[in-house]
Amino acid sequence: MTVYASEKLARAATRTRWSDLPVSVQGQAKDLFVDTVAVSSAGLCHPSYAPLVEALCAEPGCATVPGLPQGVPINTAVQINGGATTVLQLQDGHRMARGHPASHMVPAILALAEERNVNADAVLSALVAGYEIGARIGIAMDGLNPLLHDTGTWSAIGTAAAAAHLLSGAEATVIAAAIESSAATALMPYRELPVQGASAHHLYIGLGATSGVMAARGAVAGMAPLPGTLETFFGPRAGAAFNADLLGAGLDETERWSRFEIERAYFKVHPTCAHLHGANDAILSLINTYGFGADDVGKIEVSTYAAGLSFNNLTPVNALAARFSISATVAIAVCCRALDETTLTDENLKSAAVQALIKRIHVVHDSALDAGYPDGRPACVTLSLNDGTTISERVQFPRGDHTNPIDRGGLRAKARRLLSIRFADRDANAVLDALDSYLDGGPIGDVSTAMRTPSRTV
Repeated sequence: MTVYASEKLARAATRTRWSDLPVSVQGQAKDLFVDTVAVSSAGLCHPSYAPLVEALCAEPGCATVPGLPQGVPINTAVQINGGATTVLQLQDGHRMARGHPASHMVPAILALAEERNVNADAVLSALVAGYEIGARIGIAMDGLNPLLHDTGTWSAIGTAAAAAHLLSGAEATVIAAAIESSAATALMPYRELPVQGASAHHLYIGLGATSGVMAARGAVAGMAPLPGTLETFFGPRAGAAFNADLLGAGLDETERWSRFEIERAYFKVHPTCAHLHGANDAILSLINTYGFGADDVGKIEVSTYAAGLSFNNLTPVNALAARFSISATVAIAVCCRALDETTLTDENLKSAAVQALIKRIHVVHDSALDAGYPDGRPACVTLSLNDGTTISERVQFPRGDHTNPIDRGGLRAKARRLLSIRFADRDANAVLDALDSYLDGGPIGDVSTAMRTPSRTV
C-alpha cells in the first residue's frame, strides 16, 4: 500500500502542539506573526495598493483589515492582508525553500482565529505545522520552473495545512486532504510581473492564501482529493528539480519533526527582493564606514551569483521594479544615504542624481560566488572614488538571515516603525501590545479592536 508524503506530513502536523515546542521555535513563530502583521499593515496604504483595499472592503464581515473600522469577509481579509505583504518587499522568507511562507499563513490563520474565536496556542500550533510542511515542499522543489514566481505556489499548500490544522482540531486525514487539494489548485504565477513593476503581482499571495483556506474548508467538509497529487502533479509541474524524497526530510522514526525549518526563516531589513540583500548590505556598510556621497563616486561594480544577477532590472520603471534592481537600489542607497521604505520611492528613482549614478554601476556575474547560494546570498561591491581610492565590501550572509539574525529589539523596532505608517504612533503601540497580549494568551477580540482603529488615511 502506497504511503503518500501528504499522510506523513499530516501526521507530523497533528503532533505539532504549542506546549511541546522548543522555546526557540515558539519565539520564532511569535516574531513571524507580529512581523507579518506589521509588514502587511504598512503595505495597505501604499498608493499602488490602497485603491484595491477600498474597492474590495465594502462588504461587511467578521475579519479585520488593519486600519479599517469595519470588519470584512474572511476571504477578503486574507486576500487584502496577504497581498499587502509584498508591496514594500519587507516580508519574511525561507532561503532554502525559496519563498515567503509566513506571509501566506499569518493572514489566513488570523482571519480564521477571528471567525472561530480561537486562542493563540491553537493558532501558533497551526502556523508551525503549516510552516514545516510548506518549507519542506519548497526545499523539495529545489527552486521553481524559471517562469514561475514563488508566491502563491508551495506556500499556498502550507497555508492549506495550517488552516486545516486550525479548523479540524489537527485531524490528520483532514490535513492530508487539504495538502493534496491545494497541490491540485495552487497558482502558477508569472515571475516577470514584479521584476517589471506590474502591481498585479500583489494579488499572488492573497490568491494563494485564499486558495489554501478554501482547500482546507473543502477538506473539512469531506471533499475527496486525489492522493499523491503533491508528488505526481504539483512537484513535477512547478519544481526546477523536484525530489519527492525530500518531502519527508527532518521527520524522525515517530513521524515528528526532528528539526524545525521555521528556525531558518529570515526577516527582511531592506525593502527589496532578498536576492539583492547581499549587495544592499555591502553598499550600506561602505557608506557608513567611509561617508562618501554620489558626487565622490566614479564607478561601482557589483559582483553577484547567477540567480542574483537574474534579478537586476537595468531600467526599472517604478519603485516596485526598483526593488528587483541591484543597480537602482545601490544608487538610491548612495544618493539618499539610506535604503528603506522612505527612500525607495518613485520620486527618488526618477531623480537626476539616482539616474546618473545608475549609469556608473556595473553588475556582473562572479561564478566563484555561485557556490555560496542558496546557503547564503553572496555579493561583493567595489567602488572607485574620484580621488583614486578603491574600496570594497563582501557579504555572504545578509542581516536578517537566520545565520546573521536581527535581535528581538530590532524586530520590534521594525514592527513599530511599519505599524506607524498605517496608524498614529499611539495606536501603533496599542496594536503591538494587543498582538503581544494575544500571543501570550489574551483574547483575539483585543487584537481585532486595536487593529480596527481608523488608519492615518481613513
